[in-house]
Amino acid sequence: MAVKSGSLYRVSIDKIPVASGARHGPSLMPGGNPKAWPHLKQIFQSIAAKSEGEPCCDWVGNAGAGHFVKMVHNGIEYGDMQLIAEAYDLLLEGVGLNCDQMAEVRFLQQD
Repeated sequence: MAVKSGSLYRVSIDKIPVASGARHGPSLMPGGNPKAWPHLKQIFQSIAAKSEGEPCCDWVGNAGAGHFVKMVHNGIEYGDMQLIAEAYDLLLEGVGLNCDQMAEVRFLQQD
């Protein structure tokens, strides 16, 4: 089997795992040579998670772009976790609440 010159394209892909990913699919972020996307789009979008009927998968740019998107996502996620930890530390050390009292605190009141 021969490979035609210029017919191989490098693509990298990253994913954002979600708790329901095993049942509903991952969020996929492919990048690389844009000539590859027409050949891969249907495959990747068919296995990706769906949100409001649309696949959680799209071309994000050059090689490594998907990894950059995931890095930004992780930075936001870890920032949120740190904020939660500091809020609980303030309630414990600053306000003097115990664990049972902190469990009753509602940061955002939703009706």
